[in-house]
Amino acid sequence: QKMEADALANRLQKTVQKLDADISELKSQSGNILQREDIENIVEDLKEAREQAIDLGNNVIVPKDLNLRLVRADLLDRLDEYRSHEGHNFLMLGLFGGGASGIIVNWLTSTDNVKTDSSITLLCILIALILFFGYKTFETSRRASNVKKQIFEDS
Repeated sequence: QKMEADALANRLQKTVQKLDADISELKSQSGNILQREDIENIVEDLKEAREQAIDLGNNVIVPKDLNLRLVRADLLDRLDEYRSHEGHNFLMLGLFGGGASGIIVNWLTSTDNVKTDSSITLLCILIALILFFGYKTFETSRRASNVKKQIFEDS
């Protein structure tokens, strides 16, 4: 419906622009003296533009069995932002979790002693990052849930 209203508004704007151009052209051709036929065409165009404007102002008819809930746009934006951050944090959690599991699998399957100081240090850093992004994922998920509750309880 929003797209239809936008399309209708664009058509209305084009009609008004066309009328302005027609009036300017007629004025320049006839020295500000409009002929009866030209005036009738302009009046018809104005009536069409007025009908289109009235159509823009019509109320939306909602079927009785359809529940319609109006929500604040800022809450939807925040919910979208939190969900986006949650996905990003979960991706980072998987990335660092995969790195840590790769080091552990390398230790378990290697015949040589590969537990070096650098691999232990790297594993500790990866575990710290896993904990950090795990907490951030949990926190953004909690915030998104709170916003979702606000959206559905405010109405």
